[in-house]
Amino acid sequence: MLILLKLALAPVLIFIFFIYINDRNDREPFHFCFLSLFYGGFSTIVIALTAVKIKNSSFFIPIDFFNAFFMSGFLEEFFKFIFLFFISITNKNLNKKFDGIVYGVFVSLGFAALENIFYVYSPELGGVKTAILRGFLSIPAHGLFGINMGYYLSEYIFTKKYRYIFKSIFIPTIIHGLYNYIILKNKIYYFPYIAVYMVFIWSKSVHKVLKFKDV
Repeated sequence: MLILLKLALAPVLIFIFFIYINDRNDREPFHFCFLSLFYGGFSTIVIALTAVKIKNSSFFIPIDFFNAFFMSGFLEEFFKFIFLFFISITNKNLNKKFDGIVYGVFVSLGFAALENIFYVYSPELGGVKTAILRGFLSIPAHGLFGINMGYYLSEYIFTKKYRYIFKSIFIPTIIHGLYNYIILKNKIYYFPYIAVYMVFIWSKSVHKVLKFKDV
């Protein structure tokens, strides 16, 4: 159904537009933005293949915690970081701090776009309801993870302080892991928790966007 494809991609395009129009000074070349989306989408395949190899290997860690913080949080953010680092570190167009956020969001939403298509077309999990819920929760969440990753990678590029490399992976992993941990509970009475958490990470991420907006 074409409607599912539109529902899957619309929130991605909206978030990308939000970030792109805020890059007002010396806007990033379109082909580099598209390449970032492509790498993000390709990372989905790499992550899926890696996850198959290590699935059900949680040892003594509770399965919800393992799936949320390792299988989703660390695994996804680590590979997204690898592709973001690859496209950013020698990119001469990345000449201001906000550019790191732009590339971080494009890579993250390239991943989210392909993942979302898989979800909404899934025979077991998919459908219009899934597309709408993920449009309001999962897609924006991935965009926010990308903001945080790009923010700290920019700090590293402009300061050469290695602690920002660590933060560029660690911070998105933690906020992603906690998001997934709440979602995995799949209980109606957990809705207030995810609502409050989304407001929290939105406020923190928008603060980072505003801080780097003209830098």
